[in-house]
Formats: sequence, C-alpha cells, structure tokens
Amino acid sequence: PGTEGGWTAYHGLGAPAVLRWGATDQIPDTVNITVGSNGTLDLNGYSEAIAQLVLTVGPAGGSTVSIGSGTLTTLIR
Repeated sequence: PGTEGGWTAYHGLGAPAVLRWGATDQIPDTVNITVGSNGTLDLNGYSEAIAQLVLTVGPAGGSTVSIGSGTLTTLIR
C-alpha cells in the first residue's frame, strides 16, 4: 500500500484496488475521480467534496463506493 496526504491506495496486479481515506477533505474540490472496474473508493466514514465521480464496469465487475457515516458531495452535476 501507499499512503499520501491522509489516504491510502491499495493496488496490485489483478487484485482489486482500494483508495481509502484517512481524514476529511483530503483532495481539492476540483478533482475528478475515476474508479476502475475492480476498484473501490472508501471514504472510511470521512467526508469529501469532489468535482465528478466516474464509476466503471468491466470484465472484473463494477466499481464500488463505500461511504460509511461520511458524505460524498459532487460539485459538477
């Protein structure tokens, strides 16, 4: 895993990828996030605002979002 600025990214060849938050408001509100077909965006109970969220579906299945008790706000609708 790699940790940067309060979030942790897990990835591996053929393995599901997870981007997990470690605190609230970790990225600029202007950022677009794309979650791959084997990926998970996990807010881990924290809150975040982003520009756009794109979820994809592919041979590995569909991407997922886990919010827990937090909130995810998209600013571009």
